[in-house]
Amino acid sequence: MTKDKKILLVGATFGSNFGDFLFAKMFQDFIREKLGIENVFWYKSVCARSDYFPKYLNYDRNYRLKDIDALVYISGGYFMGNDTKPIHYVIRFLSYFWIGIRCIIRRIPYCIIGVEAARSNSRIIDWIQHIILRNAKVVVVRNKLSFDYVIGAVSDKVPVYCTSDSVFSMQKHFYDEYPIEEEISKGNKPMLFLHVNPYHNNNQKIIDCIVPVINQFIKNHPEFSIVLGTDQYGPDMISAMENVRGYIQSNNVILNTYGNPVSLCGVLDECSVIVTTKLHVGIVGAHFGKSVISFSGHTSKIKRLYEQLGLDDRTTPLNTLTIESGVSMLETYYNKPITVDKKIIDSAKDNFKILNDFIDAIK
Repeated sequence: MTKDKKILLVGATFGSNFGDFLFAKMFQDFIREKLGIENVFWYKSVCARSDYFPKYLNYDRNYRLKDIDALVYISGGYFMGNDTKPIHYVIRFLSYFWIGIRCIIRRIPYCIIGVEAARSNSRIIDWIQHIILRNAKVVVVRNKLSFDYVIGAVSDKVPVYCTSDSVFSMQKHFYDEYPIEEEISKGNKPMLFLHVNPYHNNNQKIIDCIVPVINQFIKNHPEFSIVLGTDQYGPDMISAMENVRGYIQSNNVILNTYGNPVSLCGVLDECSVIVTTKLHVGIVGAHFGKSVISFSGHTSKIKRLYEQLGLDDRTTPLNTLTIESGVSMLETYYNKPITVDKKIIDSAKDNFKILNDFIDAIK
């Protein structure tokens, strides 16, 4: 019976990243509804499943691999690493690929749903990625460049689908019961969300290049409040945001503390403009119909998204950003909300339809 199937999930669960947590909750919720929460398990290793994820997923179980009926690689960008050091390759292998190898050996079926994929800088890791991809029952990627890479890695026997990011299938009930700061939920001014990092040393580029853009925008549009927020937890998060606030020339600056990642969805839904250097703050903002301006950090991955959405002009690399170009982008787009094509939303829903078919096919 379907109810007896035990599913092991693996993804980027070692930290507290916003996008990766949204994926984790979406996949856990889907399988919980289908099989019951007692049949959902999370992969655990020295490089996977931080304490942060179980806390906010309300997960407290362990598993034995011999009892698992199938493995699901949830959505994420971990088939496209930008690693440069040997230790990074070791961590990537232990985080994502060792469990796949073990499932191949044990003949446990697995699927890969809604991932980013590209050639690794390491020939060994790239070879391992090919092994994992070739032995999957089905592979789903979230854009055309990922599709091209996977097609070159697998045989004709592996079905490969190109869809879109799973977060584009998110619905309002997913986050609307999670509390947010009253200052944000009951604010009477339009709000601009400025995405910063929870660590002091990661914010210098933002202070040097993006904050002057925001200051010029505030001078032109004093009616806006600024919401400062991160997309992951850090022990110095508050002081890091306070430091950035010191450079912003406005008395209307609100600090949003990152706790339960789902609450950040509600914060972004309250803002009309979102300025971000990361991927999923931008994806959620676009999905909610906000005006998103991307000064990209991990440019290759982010560029793929905005090309897929037909919004190339909304993103530019942070490393080449000038104050003049940033002000021009923000002034051009701040009052032009994004409308995501229904095809993108429907293809994101297809990720879970394909996952459903995979689970039904498990014997």
